[in-house]
Amino acid sequence: MNIRNKPLSLLLATLAATIIAGCVSDPIHVEEDFGNSVNQMVNAQIYDPGTASDPDATAPEWLYGTAASNSVDGYDKSSRFENRSEGSSDDFDISFE
Repeated sequence: MNIRNKPLSLLLATLAATIIAGCVSDPIHVEEDFGNSVNQMVNAQIYDPGTASDPDATAPEWLYGTAASNSVDGYDKSSRFENRSEGSSDDFDISFE
C-alpha cells in the first residue's frame, strides 16, 4: 500500500463503518411499537368510539356477506345521482370538438 493511499483508505473505512452503524436500530423499541400506526388509523375511522365500546342491544351481531353487499349496492344505486342538477360543479364535458 502506498503512503498516499493510506489516508484515503482510512477515510473510506471510517465512512463505511459510520454508514453501517447508522443502519443499526434498537430492535426492542421497534418490536414494542410494531403495528401501532395501523391500530391508530383503524381507531380513527370509528365514528363514535363510545358506541363502538358499548353497542346498542338491538344492533345485529353479524350479517351475511351477501346481504351486506346487496345493502351497499342498493344504497349506491339509490344515491348515485341524488341531489344533482344539470350543470352542477361536478359535471364536466370531455368531448373533443
